[in-house]
Formats: sequence, C-alpha cells, structure tokens
Amino acid sequence: MLYDGRCGFCSAGMRRISGLLRELGYATAPLQAPWVVERIGARLALDPQELMLLTPDGRIIGGVDAYLHIAGEVWWGKPVAWMGRIGWVHGLLASSYRWIADHRQRISAVCRLKPDLGGEGGAP
Repeated sequence: MLYDGRCGFCSAGMRRISGLLRELGYATAPLQAPWVVERIGARLALDPQELMLLTPDGRIIGGVDAYLHIAGEVWWGKPVAWMGRIGWVHGLLASSYRWIADHRQRISAVCRLKPDLGGEGGAP
C-alpha cells in the first residue's frame, strides 16, 4: 500500500492498518520512496492525490478501490467490499474519499498528525 508520506493523516492511517496489511502479505511505503517513484512514475508518486495499492501482479488500484480490494481479503470486510461495488454506494464512498483526500492536510494540521517524511505538519 503506497501512501503520501508527507501527509500526517495518511501516515497515521498507514501506521494504524500496517499490521493487518502485513498479515495479508502487503507492505506499506511512502509514494515518495525512490523505488516507488521509479516503478509508478514521478507524476503519480510526487504529487499524490490518493493512496495506491500495488498488487503482486503489478496492477495499481487507487483511492477507495484500494480499500475495497483489501476489505475483500478479510472475512469481516467482505460485506463492505461487496456493498462498495454497488453503483450508488461506490459513488458515495468515492465522493467521501475524495473529500477527505482533498482536506487531509487541514485534518493533519488540526489533529497535529505527524507525517512519516518531512513536509506538511513538520518532521516526524
């Protein structure tokens, strides 16, 4: 799972779910990591608009679809993943995700969430 390491909200979220992701066989890395920039390109990695899941087969799944993909891999998340694929539910989830993504730096500042990398909100 690839996230904006300069964002306190994103970094805090990844710290919270990294254990679950490890159990499922996924690692986490900031989008700004050199190997990530090389793999997915600077356009996506250096001006992140959403988190991304890089699957073992090389697909990139972004935003709310990345969360739904992960939800589908755990027994208690399967109902959420299934419902999230219904058109209007997916639209609502995607809109909510976009609003949070657009306001994540403000949320980070208000909640004093520290990023994993230097950037908005100060150094970790």
